[in-house]
Amino acid sequence: MIFNFKKSPEINGQQHESPEIEELIRQRNALLQKHPQLQVLQGELDNLLATTIDPLKRSEIIFMLISDKLVELTDVYRDLSQLTSQAFRQQ
Repeated sequence: MIFNFKKSPEINGQQHESPEIEELIRQRNALLQKHPQLQVLQGELDNLLATTIDPLKRSEIIFMLISDKLVELTDVYRDLSQLTSQAFRQQ
């Protein structure tokens, strides 16, 4: 289980993750280096998941965040679509 070690020092004693989890962590870190704008979102995830040990609750939190971001994206798309339609009609 991955935790934010800054927030949960009592979990620092955990020795090693499985090789699969370690590979996923490496992939996540590479993605964050390639796209540093995602570090804010990763920080939100780390803060929310730092105190949650139950895997089901962790999944629910991640699903909630993804859902919220999709709603935001849908709102932006709707606004963009309306602006595009207005601009097209004005031409």
